[in-house]
Amino acid sequence: MKGQTRNKKESLSKEDLISSVANLSGLSKADSTRVLDAIIQSIQKELAQGNDIRLMGFGTFCVKKREARDGHNPRTGKKIKIAATTLPKFKAGKSLKEKLELFQGKVSNVHTLITFQGRSLETLRFSFQDAVNEYIAWCKKHGSEPEKPSPDLS
Repeated sequence: MKGQTRNKKESLSKEDLISSVANLSGLSKADSTRVLDAIIQSIQKELAQGNDIRLMGFGTFCVKKREARDGHNPRTGKKIKIAATTLPKFKAGKSLKEKLELFQGKVSNVHTLITFQGRSLETLRFSFQDAVNEYIAWCKKHGSEPEKPSPDLS
């Protein structure tokens, strides 16, 4: 990474992030490393205690509990039981989304997670159509009936 321009698909390593923090803040790399490590430890500690971390404009780190549910083995198509689990989640804040110019959506009121995103309303529409078509194709391949969203009555 040193002195190179990254393309959009490349991941930023922890070392790259530390260098960026040092450059933007004027801190040494050693101090930037300690700051980043402390932030990560603080986030982990709060999430482990079930607390949300809200960074106004940037986003919210939280813990989501998923109930046990029935699913399908993607290889065999057989029904399986999926155990309850706790997952860390991040929800981007408004200003972060605006900086990325990214629209996101998900199909509500179905048990299967169907998400889509795009940089314009047109690409969002195509992404939605692709996501639904992929879901229907998966159901057809595995011999299951696609769920139909029920109306949101909240």
